[in-house]
Amino acid sequence: KLMLEFAFAQNPKALLIDQRIKLRGQEERAEFESRIKELAKAGSSIVFVGLSIAQISKLCNRMIWLEQGQIKLDGTVKRVIPLFRKRAKQ
Repeated sequence: KLMLEFAFAQNPKALLIDQRIKLRGQEERAEFESRIKELAKAGSSIVFVGLSIAQISKLCNRMIWLEQGQIKLDGTVKRVIPLFRKRAKQ
């Protein structure tokens, strides 16, 4: 978490974030999401590696679906999520 705070303070042009960041409670998660949105609004490119569709929907506007190391689909979150969910039900 300290490294994440350091990264936020640098106003990076690009940031890679893994979903496994340990956040304590809803307040800390809300602060994290707010900081991510601020960076994106300021023009930073953010790559968020995640498994939570809910969190991806909140934080991302573009989604790349990987399957067995290959790009299955690349597009807007609104386009990719329904197709991903449909595939998951099969």
